[in-house]
Amino acid sequence: MTSWRLYAFDFDGTLVDSYSCLPAVWRRIGEYLNLEESFLDLFVKYVLIEEDLGDVRGEHDVSKWVRRALDKLKLEIDFNSEELAALYWKYRIEGTTVLPCVEDILKVLKEKECIVASVSGDDGVKSLKKKRIMQSGLSRFFDNIIVAGEDVPGKGDAMVLLADKYGLSRRECVLIDDKPGPINDVSKKGFPTIKVDFKCILKEAWKDECSPTVRLRNICELLNFI
Repeated sequence: MTSWRLYAFDFDGTLVDSYSCLPAVWRRIGEYLNLEESFLDLFVKYVLIEEDLGDVRGEHDVSKWVRRALDKLKLEIDFNSEELAALYWKYRIEGTTVLPCVEDILKVLKEKECIVASVSGDDGVKSLKKKRIMQSGLSRFFDNIIVAGEDVPGKGDAMVLLADKYGLSRRECVLIDDKPGPINDVSKKGFPTIKVDFKCILKEAWKDECSPTVRLRNICELLNFI
């Protein structure tokens, strides 16, 4: 483990919690749609189900989630899709918090002169993920920011790109992520991986099995490995 020289971090669920705020985000969206109070709780329930399914499928169209939830409520409401998506991301960014120990971990890695990268998935809107990383205040720690789905096809491709860029062997580069899918993708390409257990209101994308090099109960435990 001491041979790791490059640490690549996922963003949502690994470095920040952008999920706990979702019920409040969707309630505000329901209010924006002028839903009656009697419909709000059900709307939040249904739209969270749609977001959960969309997340695991890589579908990021907020308006589709909303329309499906409204269909379940048998409501026909016109709305501006772009305006609604902008509000969703505005509220979610406002509700995002950096997880405990994250800044300490990144500072230690920089002090040890390790290469630190952000390797995350796209948000369905070009450049939005990089904007969110900048707004989180964590971008100052990263030597590279790569968004899978924009800069490269997948996180495995991002890891190959980073290893080649710095002339490192794959065993010297580790991915830290909370979802099984990327862990499996990157592991197949010969890179070590660290799976951080993260529990949130969404469930589907976390259901698959994976076999990481290291499994952590939370990101704070990474301090024991660096």
